[in-house]
Amino acid sequence: MIVFDFVFYYLTYWFTKNKEKLSWSTPPERTAYAMGLMVVDIVFSISILFEHYNLSIQFSISKLYFLIIGLAVMQFFQFIYIKRNRYEKISKKIPEYFSISDDTGANISIAIASLLIMSPFIILIIFSF
Repeated sequence: MIVFDFVFYYLTYWFTKNKEKLSWSTPPERTAYAMGLMVVDIVFSISILFEHYNLSIQFSISKLYFLIIGLAVMQFFQFIYIKRNRYEKISKKIPEYFSISDDTGANISIAIASLLIMSPFIILIIFSF
């Protein structure tokens, strides 16, 4: 859970720092949306790997199910971090636990988010050859 907390805290910091890019949500809501996209992309990448290796487990999921999973995960992150006030609890612990500056943590979180969101495309490129 510390990885999710790290990414959530520093992405929220980045969204707070760049508020002019937000038009319809608060920074924690936008971060929950981004975290949901990351989790769905991980699940999609796993399904691509299962389909590529033709494993005996049938892991064929409709795109509609990925949409439903994504919306459910986004609501889950909003429930845990915003409604259950986990973000307020980790906002005190994360800067103490990691001895990095806020900008460095934000850059690391953005890099993690970018890699996870691009993972299905990277896997498709690798297995297309």
